[in-house]
Amino acid sequence: MDPDSSVHWGAYPALYVAVAFALGVFGNSVFEGVPFSFWLGGAGAGLALFAGMQWWDRTRLVTLAPLGRVLAAVVVVGCAGGARHSVYQGPSPRGLAPAAEASDDAVAVQGIVENAPERTDEATRFVLAVNTLFGARDTAAVEGRVRVTLKPSPWANTVPSFPRLRQGDVTRLRGSLRRPPGLRNPGGFDYAAYLSRRGICCTLYVDAPDRVAVLGDRRGRVQNALVSLRAHVRRQVDRYVPSTGGRAVLRALLLGDRSRITDAQRARFAKTGLMHLLAVSGLHVFLVGMVLYALLRPFLLRLRLRWRTAEVVRAALTITVLVFYMLLTGGRPSVVRAVIMATLFIGGIFFQRSAHSLNTLGVAALVLLAVRPPMLFDVGFQLSMAAVSGIVTLNPRFLEMVPDRYRTSEALDWVLSTGTTSAAAILGTAPVLLYHFGWVSVAGLLLNMVGIPCTGLALTSAIATVAVGGLWPTGAASFGSAADVFLQGLLATSRYGAAWFSWAGIRMATPDLWELTALGAGLIAVAQWPRPRLRWRWIVIGGLFMTASVWGPVVGGGTAPTLDIVFFDVGQGDAALLKTPSDHHVLIDTGPRSPSGATAEFAVLPFLRRWGIRRLDLVVVSHSDEDHLGGLPTLLQAVRVD
Repeated sequence: MDPDSSVHWGAYPALYVAVAFALGVFGNSVFEGVPFSFWLGGAGAGLALFAGMQWWDRTRLVTLAPLGRVLAAVVVVGCAGGARHSVYQGPSPRGLAPAAEASDDAVAVQGIVENAPERTDEATRFVLAVNTLFGARDTAAVEGRVRVTLKPSPWANTVPSFPRLRQGDVTRLRGSLRRPPGLRNPGGFDYAAYLSRRGICCTLYVDAPDRVAVLGDRRGRVQNALVSLRAHVRRQVDRYVPSTGGRAVLRALLLGDRSRITDAQRARFAKTGLMHLLAVSGLHVFLVGMVLYALLRPFLLRLRLRWRTAEVVRAALTITVLVFYMLLTGGRPSVVRAVIMATLFIGGIFFQRSAHSLNTLGVAALVLLAVRPPMLFDVGFQLSMAAVSGIVTLNPRFLEMVPDRYRTSEALDWVLSTGTTSAAAILGTAPVLLYHFGWVSVAGLLLNMVGIPCTGLALTSAIATVAVGGLWPTGAASFGSAADVFLQGLLATSRYGAAWFSWAGIRMATPDLWELTALGAGLIAVAQWPRPRLRWRWIVIGGLFMTASVWGPVVGGGTAPTLDIVFFDVGQGDAALLKTPSDHHVLIDTGPRSPSGATAEFAVLPFLRRWGIRRLDLVVVSHSDEDHLGGLPTLLQAVRVD
C-alpha cells in the first residue's frame, strides 16, 4: 500500500463506489416495500443521465457535465445496491420460514452442516443448510439456513452424548423448529436481526441423541482438508498448551471459535478495548500470510528462479494460504476484508502498481456487500471498516505531530507507532461503538502496547506448535508452553485492565445522531489537516451538527414531564421500571433466576446501562416468590440502590 501523507479524498473511486452501493442497500432496508423494478428503473435513469451528460459535454465549452456524470454514476451504483439487497431479502417459494411459523410440534429436517460446529460442555451449535422437510403426511423440498442447538433437556436424568458432527455431514434432525425471538427488551439483543444478517431464518433445538442421524457427507477435497486441519489444530492445542484459558483463547485466534471463552473473559476484553484481539483480523492475516510472503522470496531466489517466476510462485502460494486460512476461520468479515486487501497489495507489487489503502478497503467492502448485503448492518463489519479507515487516515496525522527527537531508536519508534495506531483505531471506531453500545474504552491506548505483542507472540508460537506437533513432540511442547505464557500475559492484561481502568472511557447514555455525526465530521477534519480549506469546511460542519445537538432538545422540549413505565419481558415473573416526572427511578420486581443466571442480567441491566441509569431510588419486591425476587442479588451487585 502507498498511504498518502495528505489524504485527498478525490483519489479513491473504489471507496466512493462502495459507499454508493452501501447507500443503496440502506435505502432498500429503510423502504422495504420498494419493488425490484424501481431499482432497475433507477439504474436505467442513471445510465440515461450519464449518456446525456456525455452529449452535453461535447456540445458546450463550459458545462457541469463532469458533476452530472458523477451524480449519474452514484445513482447507478446505488440502485445496484438496492436491487442486490432486494433480491437477497426476497422470499423464496420454497422457504423454510413458513413451516416454522406453522409448526407447533417437533419436525424433522435434513440438510448439510455448513460450518464447523462449536462445542461447549453444555451444547453443540452449528448452521444447517436445510433441503428437505419431513411432514406428517408428505416430504417437501425446502430452502433455508437454520441455527441448530444440540443440548440435552434440563429435566433429563442422565446427560446423553450426541453424535460428533463435522462440516459437510448430511444430517437428519428432529426437534423444535422456531422463528428466532426478536428484540424482547429495549437496550437488549435482537437475536432475530442478528441471525437474519447472516442469512439464517430459523432455530432448531434438539434435546436427544436419537433425534440426530448422520447419513453421510458431501465434502469435496477442500472441505476434507479443512476438517482434517481443524481436527489437527485442536489436537495439538489440547495436547501441548497447558492451561484451559490458553487453549480457549488459541481456538479463537487460530480457528475463530470463541465458544469456550467465558462470558466474564469477554466482558473484560470488551471493557478494556481489547476485544479486537480475540477476533481473527488483520493482525492474524499478516502473521499467517504476509510473513510467508516475505520469507518466500529469498528461498525461491536461492532456487535460481527468474524474478518474474519467483514473484508468480510466491504470490500464488501466499494467496492460496490466505484463502485457505479464511475458510478455516469461517470467513468472518474482518478476515475476508483483510484477505482481499492483502491480495490487492500482493497484486500491486506483482504488476508494479501502487494502490492506496482506502481504495483497497473500498474494493473489500464492495465484495462483501455484493455477496451478503445485510452485512452492512453487522456490527463486526462496521467496526472492521471503521478501524482500518481510522488507521489509514488518522495515524499519519498523529505521527506527524510527534517531534523527531522522540523517535531516536527503533524501540521508541515502535512504542510511538503502536500508541498512535491504537489511538487511530479507537477514534475511528468510536462513532460505531457509541451508537451500538454507548461506551468506548480508551484504556486500550495503554493496554494494547502489552496486548498486541502478547497476541502476536502467542499466535506465532501456536502456529509453530501446530506445524511441528506431529513430527517433533519436544519442540511442540516448548512452543505450546511459550504460547501459553504469552496468552496468560494477555489474559492478565485484560483482567488487571478491567480492575484498574474500567473507568477510562467515553459513555453516551442514548445514541444521539447529531453528536455522532459531529464526531465523524471532526475525525474527517483531522484526516484533512494538511489541506486547510477542506479542514475548515469539516470543522464548520461538525460545529453545526454539535449546535443542533445542543439546541435541539431546548427547542423541542416544550412538553410537560411524564411518568414513564417500562415492562420487561423476563419470561415467568415480572419486572417493571418507573421513571417519575421528577426523574426518580423505581424498579418493581426483578424477574426470576435459573441455573444459567438471573434474567435481570439480560433484560433489566442492559436497559439501565444503555440509558445511563446508574442509581435506582427504590426497589420494590411485591412478594417473595423466586420469579419476582430472583434477580435482586445480581441487581444489587451492579447498580446502586438507595
